Amino acid sequence: MGDGAPRYRHDGWTPERELRFCAELARTGCVKDACAAVGLTTTSAYRAYKRCSEFAAKWDEALESERPILMQAAFERAVNGVEVTYRQGRRTVTVRRYSDALLRFLIERGDGKKNARAQRWIKPADPEKTRQEILRKVAAVRAQRDRERREEALAFAERMRAEGWAP
Repeated sequence: MGDGAPRYRHDGWTPERELRFCAELARTGCVKDACAAVGLTTTSAYRAYKRCSEFAAKWDEALESERPILMQAAFERAVNGVEVTYRQGRRTVTVRRYSDALLRFLIERGDGKKNARAQRWIKPADPEKTRQEILRKVAAVRAQRDRERREEALAFAERMRAEGWAP
């Protein structure tokens, strides 16, 4: 696996493993998962990436094909959040968690002024429009979250009154 005549080992990177790795990388966008799928380590993957420009090009192409899906997933987690359920004794509480780190990443990388490696991940047509859209959605999510909190507080107060705990 070099830029000249590659030498493959049966227990290392082979053309078949390279193809399976790149297919899995395109599907998941995660180097660790792609390595697990082919039974090799991330260390060997990054070494192969540095050693072989053809493999590096396939790798980059796989990530590029996954970029829109990854950006959408990051946006969803940052703006819409994910529901997390906790048990508190006999009670179960579900809360929505948002990722401020992902939101910060999306906003910073969307302005076109941050590091070069991130530029291949996000290249919005109009950075200001992207930023405004994210901020608009964040405001809508916050308003929804405030409404939900008010409703939960009212429901809790009603339960307390019904159980005789509140006047």
